[in-house]
Parts: sequence; C-alpha cells; structure tokens
Amino acid sequence: MDNLGNPDVIFILGGTNDMWQEAPFGDFVYANWTDEQLCSYRPALACLLDYMQQHYPKAKIYFLLETSPCPGGITEEARLNLIESTHQITSHYGVDCIYLTIHKNWWHPDAQGQDDIADQVLDVLQTDFNV
Repeated sequence: MDNLGNPDVIFILGGTNDMWQEAPFGDFVYANWTDEQLCSYRPALACLLDYMQQHYPKAKIYFLLETSPCPGGITEEARLNLIESTHQITSHYGVDCIYLTIHKNWWHPDAQGQDDIADQVLDVLQTDFNV
C-alpha cells in the first residue's frame, strides 16, 4: 500500500474473500489496532482506510463492495452484516463506497460481471467528476 506514487483516485475492492474465509467481523475499532484485531474484518478495514488516507491525503478513495446475493455462498445474514459494517466504516472515514451488483460464475465476476463493475464505477465517476 505504500508504493502507489501520487494517485488522484484509489479504488479498493474488498470484503468478499473475508466472507468466503469466514473471517470474524470483530468490533468497530478506529485506532491502536492489535494484531489479533487485524484478523477481523471491521478493524482491518478501518486500519486500511486510515493508512490510505494518511499516506495519500490528496487522493479520492473509493471502496468497492460486491453485494449480490450468492446462493450456496455466504449466508444472507453475513452478507447483510458485511454491507452494514462496510457502510459504517467507510462513512466514519468519509470514503465513498460503491455497492456493486454483478454477474458471477462460481463466486467470481465473469465477463459480464467485469462489464458490470466497469459500468457501475464509471457511473459514479461521471457523477463525481462531472464528465
């Protein structure tokens, strides 16, 4: 994370693998993280966003979160907890979260899903940057 140069915009796509690995959510912790806490989703995301804002203060940071239900995948309760947790943490840091709904093949975006990501991110950028 420390070698991005001087970016204007940073995209972070995350959260999904944490759920597939059944990582614990942990508590909402916004400073002084322990190694144990960083093995949980909430404190790890807070640490990541804190670090990125400190190291790239001029960059516009977007967090991309895939929110589509996935039959046979993570539970609906975990999916909703992931969305709410991410919303709370990104809001705390003033980071825009782009909630993606994408087409998948075996839990990963297929060609259509990759187009879905591009289209949804482009929609936000066009609004934010008036293009």
